[in-house]
Amino acid sequence: MPLSFPCPNPTCTQVFSPQNVCGVASLTCPKCGHVFHFAAGAATAAPPPRPPAKPAPPPKATPVVTAPPPASKVTAPVAPPVTAKTPASPAVPLARPAEVGSQSELFVPPPEPRLPRRGGKAAVAKGKAKPGWKRWLIPVILGGLLVALGVAGWLFRNSWGGGDAEAKAPDDVKSLAMNFRFRYPRGPWEREPAVEREVGASFAMRRRDPNSWFAVVVRDFKDRMPRDDEMVREAVGRLGKLFKKGTEWEQRDQDSFADLPAQRFVFSAENHNNVPVSGECLMTAYNGIGYWFFGWTPSATDEGVLADVQQEWGTVRQGFGLLKEREGWTGKRPELVEAEGKTRGYRLTYTKGLWEKDNPEDADLVLLGRDPDAPKDGQKWAWVRAFKLPASADLETALKEARTFVGEREKKVYKEVKMEVVPQAAKGGLADGAVDLGKARAQVARLRVKKAEEYEHFFAVAAVPRPGYTLVLVGECAWRQREAWEDRFGPVLHSLHFDKK
Repeated sequence: MPLSFPCPNPTCTQVFSPQNVCGVASLTCPKCGHVFHFAAGAATAAPPPRPPAKPAPPPKATPVVTAPPPASKVTAPVAPPVTAKTPASPAVPLARPAEVGSQSELFVPPPEPRLPRRGGKAAVAKGKAKPGWKRWLIPVILGGLLVALGVAGWLFRNSWGGGDAEAKAPDDVKSLAMNFRFRYPRGPWEREPAVEREVGASFAMRRRDPNSWFAVVVRDFKDRMPRDDEMVREAVGRLGKLFKKGTEWEQRDQDSFADLPAQRFVFSAENHNNVPVSGECLMTAYNGIGYWFFGWTPSATDEGVLADVQQEWGTVRQGFGLLKEREGWTGKRPELVEAEGKTRGYRLTYTKGLWEKDNPEDADLVLLGRDPDAPKDGQKWAWVRAFKLPASADLETALKEARTFVGEREKKVYKEVKMEVVPQAAKGGLADGAVDLGKARAQVARLRVKKAEEYEHFFAVAAVPRPGYTLVLVGECAWRQREAWEDRFGPVLHSLHFDKK
């Protein structure tokens, strides 16, 4: 059965055959008289059948209308064109069409769906650009911004929002090899890598307002305990690396560091910006390892500021402690050697490796000392010489004659020799005045001897009256090496002993 098309008026029951609608631009329903216009080209496509609308109830007055012939017997009637002047037939009751604006309703048959081509891609709607790299541009930019914000938040986590004082402090330090642990101070202190490199410290830190620094140096002496003078020389050498000029220091009373007795000295210097600084150094040693604490701050006119800074250094040092990794350590004991003078009758004992017996020249006995850190540097050498003079009446006369002898001996080489007494150092190892050297009574004096311009030496002179002669012992070194050698003269001179007759 051929397809049929119902009238678009839902109240009308008229059905059109394909021949009625094929190729026409408009169509007039013979039942309801409604005029329908077709879209261009829409009539050529065969529309699918639509379900018949419900029949409208018959009107009260129904005139007799001749029914059109069946659709099967209609060949191809063409409806006459209807214009605005052609009225609808009065004999046919018209159902009220649905109002669609002011124009007549447009009937557009639904198009047939297109079948997709085999292997082809789905069609893209017109007016929409194909997706490409631009569609990822905004997500990539947003992702980069989020990553950048995350990194910035991590780097400046302590600055933004103030941060927690505990979070600013680095992890605590524990060194099994160097037998110490250190609890970093909390608050405004922060690591100072530049100072660590300059002074060779295990760690160094700085704070601001007021400016203050501290550094801790650790050195392993392996199989021996460092001497007090070595500890001082090491500290002075480190300060020379940190401050290039103007370094001066003065030994003070003993203190404590790491719960051990410690030497202490105060110092002044100029930093790289030519700013004067003041500070202190505490040093101690335990089972072959030396420990130094340096603290310094710009020289303040207000003494209260310096006192507060020093108190804070004391608090910082409380975080430094020793472990038990060196328990049972036994260092290598130095080998001691005895030396006898040419005339015999007395002996001196010295440490092998530090001292050695040398050519006596005009002396009765000569010991040459070499700096362990620079054994070939002649400017750092030292000597202990023994001379025999005629007997003296008492100690004071013996010392006076000994000083005269030393001066006359130097004048044989240098034209103008100036000698002056210098005060006893806090850690000299040899006291001034009357002392006991071994079992013998002696008189000691310290001298600064200027041999030539910018050529000064330190002398420690001891006069020991003996029956029939006076033994004079003289320790000598360059004035700049005084702190290094003065403490080493003491053990040699105190080892003096005489042979039994």
